[in-house]
Amino acid sequence: MTTNVPLLSVKGLSTTFTLGNYSVRAVRDVSFDIARGEVLGLIGESGSGKTVTGLSILRLLPNHADMRADVLMFDGKSLADMSDAQFRDLRGRRLAMIFQDPVGSFNPAKTIGWHIREAIERRAGQLPNSHTEEARNLLTDVGIKLPDRVLNSYPHQLSGGMLQRALIAMVIALRPEFIVADEPTTNLDNIVERQILNLIRTHQKRIGASVLFVTHDLAIAGEICDRIAVMYGGEIIEIGSANDVLKNPLHPYSKALLAASVSLENREDYLYELPGEPGMAAPGQGCCFAPRCSFVTERCRTAPPPIRFAKSNHSARCVLDVE
Repeated sequence: MTTNVPLLSVKGLSTTFTLGNYSVRAVRDVSFDIARGEVLGLIGESGSGKTVTGLSILRLLPNHADMRADVLMFDGKSLADMSDAQFRDLRGRRLAMIFQDPVGSFNPAKTIGWHIREAIERRAGQLPNSHTEEARNLLTDVGIKLPDRVLNSYPHQLSGGMLQRALIAMVIALRPEFIVADEPTTNLDNIVERQILNLIRTHQKRIGASVLFVTHDLAIAGEICDRIAVMYGGEIIEIGSANDVLKNPLHPYSKALLAASVSLENREDYLYELPGEPGMAAPGQGCCFAPRCSFVTERCRTAPPPIRFAKSNHSARCVLDVE
């Protein structure tokens, strides 16, 4: 990392979805920084707000969503002050996203080669050549052994793993500085999953990109992330280095996630299960995890928990003593 100034700085990010008279604040007061070249993992159960956080930063929310942030800075410039046209240009070149389902990232009427050449032209501008050679090299770089065949294929003609590789090649073609990777190995078998993870990490290092890596899998987070932020009920409830969070979790929810992961990895007869269902506390009314917590006190139910630090770079939002 070449500088102490973060590439991306997020402070007080909140996103609300409204349908008729019903509103849900899916992301609440989320704050974090990502350094240049860093991979920050965002982990938690489904519905915790991970994907919405990434979509909020990249302005990819539906019309019935409202996003607000106290600070949203990228490379020293306020993203909140940019017009939609300015932001679209930035998102197409310096910001990118690897989606969980790659099918939605491709126009079904266009070949894979067309998509990758378009990405190259967006980055490099209109050049005399058609960028076919670079597109071929990009597919080779992501482990596709017959690049010409894939270049001439349509999205529906490729398997899920092959299409995810093509999407990674398309993102790499942009050479973005910041990437949101939204559970990019979901629904892939274990062998392909490891290959895709290695590709993301290898090319992230090669182009020097920062990554917000969304996942529910602690084992994956431990392999690919430098730091980890744990989300629950739309809030970040713990953040620290990957080693600290996975080896010495502070928050009861983080400890429960780790216990479940270890139980699954060890193939135990009875898998660890966290009782209850994910939920949210009303704004300003206590800890969002209180209904499922084994250490809950009356204070947990009535007042927002403070942020406590075990180290300068490892903290948890909890009334428990984290020392």
